[in-house]
Amino acid sequence: MRKSAGFIVILILVFLGGMVQAKSDFLKQFESDYSIIGKDVLKTDTEVGSVSNFVYEKDVATFTFESGTFYLLSYVNDRPTIAVFIGQGRVHIGIPSVLEQRAFMAVAPDSVVNETFETCYIRIADDFDLKLREVTTFKKESLGWKSYNRMKQAQGEYYFRPLIHHHYDNYFQLLRSIYERAADGYFWVDFNRFVFNFDPNRPEQVIVAYEYEGGDEVITEAAIFQRQENAVYDEHRMSEIPYETTLLETSGQVEVGGSLGSKIESSAVTISLLCNRDSLKFVSTYLDDGLPLDSLHLDGQPVDYHRRGSFAAIGVILPEYCHLGDTLNLTFFYHGEHYLKAFPYVDNPLASKHSLTFTQLKGYNYILPGRTPVEETSKGKHQFTVNPPNPYRMFEFRGYATGLDTIPIVSDIGITLSFLKSAMLNKRISDCYIPQETYQTDMLEAFNFMCSRFGPPQGAFQVFVSPHGSKTMPGLMEGPQIVCVNAGQMEAYGGFKTVAGLAAAKQWFGALLQPATDREFWLAEALPQYASLLYLEKTLGSAFYANLATRKDSVMLQGRKYKQMPLA
Repeated sequence: MRKSAGFIVILILVFLGGMVQAKSDFLKQFESDYSIIGKDVLKTDTEVGSVSNFVYEKDVATFTFESGTFYLLSYVNDRPTIAVFIGQGRVHIGIPSVLEQRAFMAVAPDSVVNETFETCYIRIADDFDLKLREVTTFKKESLGWKSYNRMKQAQGEYYFRPLIHHHYDNYFQLLRSIYERAADGYFWVDFNRFVFNFDPNRPEQVIVAYEYEGGDEVITEAAIFQRQENAVYDEHRMSEIPYETTLLETSGQVEVGGSLGSKIESSAVTISLLCNRDSLKFVSTYLDDGLPLDSLHLDGQPVDYHRRGSFAAIGVILPEYCHLGDTLNLTFFYHGEHYLKAFPYVDNPLASKHSLTFTQLKGYNYILPGRTPVEETSKGKHQFTVNPPNPYRMFEFRGYATGLDTIPIVSDIGITLSFLKSAMLNKRISDCYIPQETYQTDMLEAFNFMCSRFGPPQGAFQVFVSPHGSKTMPGLMEGPQIVCVNAGQMEAYGGFKTVAGLAAAKQWFGALLQPATDREFWLAEALPQYASLLYLEKTLGSAFYANLATRKDSVMLQGRKYKQMPLA
């Protein structure tokens, strides 16, 4: 009882403290500079200079500005952050990895970039402006409408703006590099339908992107790899990615409620991070954009951070540099109900330990791995702790209100499958309702098949089968009972058995699968997909080959259209 009440008091104090806490001078300056780099170029100071045969090399890209005019704009710390070229030029970008060449060819016309251009829109936080001043003299001049319209038509500013589709806040990435301005700093350039991006503060620093179709809202990041000096181009080494932090543990307290028990009323969740850089002032963290952040603390003290609107990306601004081997304890205070990921995370996908205490209203049922018995607290609330023995790369919770029956069925190896039957789901509300007999039979059959091939699932002594659909974890199987798979074309490919096979396979190849980097994530989907096809082969025979043929045709069609396809 005291624990629950104390948690609420802590949250109230933190919330009130966050409301009255004054911004630091550094954060005030950061936000001011952030607004400057986001202004329309027509409203900024401008310097103009002419160049001829100016060559600039940036990692694997070589830009030759043969003749034309440069405009320098948007100044922070007396240095321009935008350079726009109008004239005649050309660029060559070589993609050193064969794997990334294939990925690039799946989107762009060739495996290299050899382009002439008449307009370049550039964002800079490196020595580009200093190199320009070595070859020409700039003078202050107003930006004319003709030049302004050329810049707008090139759309470089549009693609750079932080949009909801961007994983990173480009303005934040540019600004953090501006504050540590160096020759290898941030460099982003848009020309024709291409974008070249060098960002020293990303795990893989080089991105070559392409506007796949004219007028695309999002530019396709077609080739991504590490900077040239790292020389990590061998396909067997490309997973050696230098992430700036590693998530060691996720811990804290979460109060949940809502009509389905999935709303986060309040939370104080701490992620412990290991610093992997020699020195680090800005730390990239993420929280689902459906979860408003109320406050952020570092080792118990309020810390500066920047989050743009409802962006998932949260840039933490440390009061002092952290160094290689240091541990950072960041506590996120947040709430919300429309989200896909419930907890903070970082770029590095390595699995981590989880230890969380949940406070819930009476009458709710939560199915979670490593859950302690529910303890009753005052004011109509229950509490339990989740401390699973296995590390997770993706840990979710699912709550249900009352009105659920549980139908236990014992599998061939003695593990009980507990089918959660909801009163809200019945055949009258949907043409896609899977009858209970089919639903239970196929799920159990698929689970038994996987057990026969892969042995018992790790850490699961009882498996709950959810009819609503949820994140699949050991002990919690996703098997939606309303899904349109048993009619028309889908019936030929296995119907509901395709769903049951995939759901069961993720008990072995789901949230406990531990890819080392982003480059292995395709395996987390490919392995259960293939295991589900093996199940179809055993139970239906022809459906296995129908699925294989369909997927082969899809790959071959793409191959003919784009010459080659990336492995993933």
